[in-house]
Amino acid sequence: MTRRVAKLYVTDDCSLCDIALDMLIRSKVMSGVVLTTVDVALDDDLFTTYGDLIPVLAYAGNTMNWPFTMTDIESFIAQSEKRS
Repeated sequence: MTRRVAKLYVTDDCSLCDIALDMLIRSKVMSGVVLTTVDVALDDDLFTTYGDLIPVLAYAGNTMNWPFTMTDIESFIAQSEKRS
């Protein structure tokens, strides 16, 4: 079985990032998915790419920028799994 891994690009003191993380933890579709957070402030390239967009969810080679809802998360994960 393929390991399911998602990344949430965040930074410190980001209330939207906290909300997104809470949503992902509560989402049933994330069951069995290893979720890691990545602080974009620690990497110049990531900050350039995602700094104005965070929080950003990355899964199966796809990304989804904030704002997103629980329904958006479910659709994003399902669509990403179909593409991979």
